[in-house]
Amino acid sequence: MDIEILQNDRMAQDGHSILRSLQNDSLHPLDLLVREFTQNSLDASIDPAEGIKINVDTGSFIKNDLLKEINGFNTQFAALYNKDEYKYLSLSDKKTSGLTGEIIFDEIDNDQLGNLTKLVYLLGANQEKKGAGGSWGLGKTIYFRLGMGLVIYYSRIKTQNNRYEERLVAHMVEDQKSKNNYVLEKGRGIAFWGEKYNDTNTKPITDANYIRDFLNIFNLQPYKENETGTRIIIPFIDDKTLMSNLEGKTKLIFNEYGHFSIESYLENAFKRWYISKLDNHRNQVKNPIELSINNSLVQYNSFENIYKILQDLYIAGNKDFSNKTDKVKGELSKVDINLKRIDIRQPGTVPSGNLVYTVISEEKSETKFKPPSRELLGFYSETEEDENIESKNILFTYLRNPGMAIRYEDFGQWTKNIELSNKNERLIAMFVPNSTAVLKDTKHNLIDTMEDYLRSCEKADHSEWVDITLPNIQPTVVKRIKHQVNTFLKKEMSDSELKGAAGSSTIGRVIGNRFMPPMTIGKSPKRSENDNNSRKFHHTTAKLNFDITEIKQRESLLDIAFVLTPTVQTKEKFEAAVFLEVASEINKVSCESWEKDLEKKFPFEISEFEVEGEQNIIALESAKYNSVYGFKVKDLSVHDSLTGSLTVNFLNDGFRPSIGFEGIKQKGN
Repeated sequence: MDIEILQNDRMAQDGHSILRSLQNDSLHPLDLLVREFTQNSLDASIDPAEGIKINVDTGSFIKNDLLKEINGFNTQFAALYNKDEYKYLSLSDKKTSGLTGEIIFDEIDNDQLGNLTKLVYLLGANQEKKGAGGSWGLGKTIYFRLGMGLVIYYSRIKTQNNRYEERLVAHMVEDQKSKNNYVLEKGRGIAFWGEKYNDTNTKPITDANYIRDFLNIFNLQPYKENETGTRIIIPFIDDKTLMSNLEGKTKLIFNEYGHFSIESYLENAFKRWYISKLDNHRNQVKNPIELSINNSLVQYNSFENIYKILQDLYIAGNKDFSNKTDKVKGELSKVDINLKRIDIRQPGTVPSGNLVYTVISEEKSETKFKPPSRELLGFYSETEEDENIESKNILFTYLRNPGMAIRYEDFGQWTKNIELSNKNERLIAMFVPNSTAVLKDTKHNLIDTMEDYLRSCEKADHSEWVDITLPNIQPTVVKRIKHQVNTFLKKEMSDSELKGAAGSSTIGRVIGNRFMPPMTIGKSPKRSENDNNSRKFHHTTAKLNFDITEIKQRESLLDIAFVLTPTVQTKEKFEAAVFLEVASEINKVSCESWEKDLEKKFPFEISEFEVEGEQNIIALESAKYNSVYGFKVKDLSVHDSLTGSLTVNFLNDGFRPSIGFEGIKQKGN
């Protein structure tokens, strides 16, 4: 194969910037590999009814056999890779269209970029296919982060004249800025191997006999008969190096003999992210996935219980969006599954998707959210003591049409402040969008379907949904869905009296065991209307109760969930202020007094503040340092309590914070 090393050029990306383009440190590289490869395979599926086949192959190869075909490295290569034999990792798909498109880069039509160009030759080439999983064209950079940066692409396609054509190309990206041990000649850290079509540029090799011999280096077979698809080969893999950052956190990195095993981890990663489609041909889902690991088929009857439940949830949630509520029995798990349709206004009522959930008993040992099930879902920590004990009984995930779980969370925007009345039960929930629901913006006509909108809301690594801002409009679709899901689950799962008792218990445990100095709130979290510490509305005789329902520490941050409840009936509107004070032995010191008298910055600030519903919120900032010490919520009615959360940032841990609050009658009422 001929080498083509890209040279420095104006406005050209180098290997350093490419490897930094997908910033995701929250997921292991093998998780990102599974998410990216499977998403590309699903996007290239030929027949959604039949689905796709994915094979994972690992094995060893002789280094010198590969170097006879791929060469051009500098003198450092021999010192860095001095063994005779190395491991490779390969992922391949079938029943997909393969790396289609023009093979000579200079002849590519920019309006008709093929899969070959998008995957191999361009960075950031968006996937335009309707309902596609990929969007940003950056996820493929994970391939270069697993071995030495060398990736081999092999594909077989069916051309427009119904002939089959094979293609082979190699691509390498390395960081020559921050690393001294690079193996390409000095330049941009980017190289291609193929067949030269002019003095400098290369194209993929299409000689089927050469490709067959090349694949034999890895003991891999070419596609045959009417098969089409794509295979990537990543040589120079080291299991221990790749998995070392997970040592001590999960047993999934070991095989049955106690050795580091990427095969073991990869099998679970496919279940974790694509459980909705994995071995799910029987339920007529679009693009079911048949997975094999080193020729061993992964089948649903071998799934752990947690995965059986998750697949049952997806089947129930994806089947029908016409019912507002429903209840079914899970086919694999045999658990009772509840369904609640989530409707939003956009304009008119739009059935945005189904919330599906089940509550299971702790007695079902395989579904406890502690090892092994929390490991299966990617919740890793050094020790059990570091775990968020209060959030273990909740698991939530969400996904869109391609079927990849976006993320799993046991505490976050979807699940905040949800408490089960029975602590021996576990809530497992999933949101399945109604992909075909029309989200028409009648004024600007910028929004089409729910699927299109959610796809545009995903980050480049597909790790979250974040509402986008369109010209002159901010749809807030995701925000409203999250709010409705969270509100419904809180109402369904929580009992008010039990919740109050649990909140009080949580405060005592957190304050007593988790951090110093302790925090004071100046009021007990559970009290009667005769409590002398309740503050009164200005100009009225009404009382306003402030109840803390949950409190958690994250290093120098303190997350607090609360409920503000007026204790009198009146038609007048009011505004509620929540603010931080410094607790002392004599009294509490306000931010204004602290900065005026001591001429120092207030030792705490509120970094986040949120309340339910669409509220008129004003930040309270210090006059001198502009730090936020509180918030004021206006135009409130006393008929309903106000649920919210805030995060306190400790700027100086030598002082104790106190939360102050007051209700003020608004002028003009």
